[in-house]
Amino acid sequence: MSKLILEGFMGCGKTTYGKALADKLGIFFMDTDKSIEQMAGMSVSDIFARRGEADFRDMESSLLTRIAEQPRKYPRDMILSIGGGMPVKLENRINLSMIGRVVYLRATEELLVSRLQGDNADRPMIAGDDPAAKIHKLLEEREAIYLDAANVIVDIDGKSDEAIVRELERYIIV
Repeated sequence: MSKLILEGFMGCGKTTYGKALADKLGIFFMDTDKSIEQMAGMSVSDIFARRGEADFRDMESSLLTRIAEQPRKYPRDMILSIGGGMPVKLENRINLSMIGRVVYLRATEELLVSRLQGDNADRPMIAGDDPAAKIHKLLEEREAIYLDAANVIVDIDGKSDEAIVRELERYIIV
């Protein structure tokens, strides 16, 4: 086995499916947003509010660089769930390709809007008025980036959680 990286828009299930697969296989799981929150001692929303998006993005890049450059400090077999904006920086896409196989969990805009309705307080990129419009704009901006970073695409619409986890399991490098 090796490292499997789950990318995609917020609300696509990176953490949910990543944890489920890691539990099923008995391997290490890391959510980069949670790791950054632990290092900063505050939530992603608080980081955005107090330090700004640029600082948060720098923290993401720094964490990813550490994983890429110091692979012995991390389990050989692991599933990594990354923040939805992490692949936007080219340096991050390069590091992702060095770390492992990148799977894009692709969801339709309609599914994302339905999943994220009422959840925007904890998601600074869509907080405030008209989260559906913000989702549309961000998804439009990021789709090509997600595709560029991905080795594999898994469409999640209309599939059960169990079916998605089974599909992801096929992409673990043995």
